[in-house]
Amino acid sequence: MLRFSSAPSLPPLAAHGAPEAPVPARSPVSVLRRLARGAIWVVVLGLAVAFATFVWPTRYRYDHMTVDGNIVPVRVDRFTGDADMLVPDDGWEPVESPPDATEAPGEPQKS
Repeated sequence: MLRFSSAPSLPPLAAHGAPEAPVPARSPVSVLRRLARGAIWVVVLGLAVAFATFVWPTRYRYDHMTVDGNIVPVRVDRFTGDADMLVPDDGWEPVESPPDATEAPGEPQKS
């Protein structure tokens, strides 16, 4: 046996007359319980990360509006505020704001 220290090693406690303390053996049931508890935490954490990534918060808020008597879906970008409406056969088209009737075009706004 190689020794890396110059200090003499002490004999085990049993040699001095004191009994050695028994090392408690873990039962297979307690090991399985700890593994199951750890697995449950991993699954819960994984579900929380998946929910936060794919469900909440989403980029768009969905609503609807009526155009010519038809109800069409509208999505509003939460970051920019841009709105798009779903047009059949064309996909998502930007919604243009109606011109303000109180201002004449080219006339500066008075404050």
